[in-house]
Amino acid sequence: MASADQASFARALASALHGAAPGSRVSLIGSLGAGTADEYSDIDLPWVVPDGAMPRCAEWLGEVLGAVAEVASVRSVPEFQRSGLRRLVFVRFRGVPVLEKWLAAGPQSVRERLAPYLRKITERGLLAIDDAKQAALHFNLLTVTTVFQRTFYGSMPMPPGEADESVSGVRAFLRLYGADS
Repeated sequence: MASADQASFARALASALHGAAPGSRVSLIGSLGAGTADEYSDIDLPWVVPDGAMPRCAEWLGEVLGAVAEVASVRSVPEFQRSGLRRLVFVRFRGVPVLEKWLAAGPQSVRERLAPYLRKITERGLLAIDDAKQAALHFNLLTVTTVFQRTFYGSMPMPPGEADESVSGVRAFLRLYGADS
């Protein structure tokens, strides 16, 4: 989807959200909001609803957005599901392939590019790996997942001092795949 189409789609989503909850506010942030969007950009729309309305609004979010485009999936981050104040929700729309493009360019690509290096390190006797692609997946899960969760998938800066969790992920990977393990 071209960035002009993304911006138009984002405006339609924002309008639907605003109209669904009187007194609410919707803003466009992220790369679209900053005017730096590319074909991999997603749509980031913080939606601030009146006090006490969050549970009700979260309940019918898919229906509201479905009036704009067919919703393929709605996923709420578990840490906020019981909160009466906030939700972090990811919505995928049918026919809007941003997620698929991002996965192919990001996580899947990283695994494909990391696997040959892990094979070479294994050949040198430094790691004990039977399946380099699986090991690359484990490396990503142990090092990147925490960063994604702590930064709400890049929407906030990493809290100070928490980068050590990625280092501990590397240590865990080496305990799992180290030649001396």
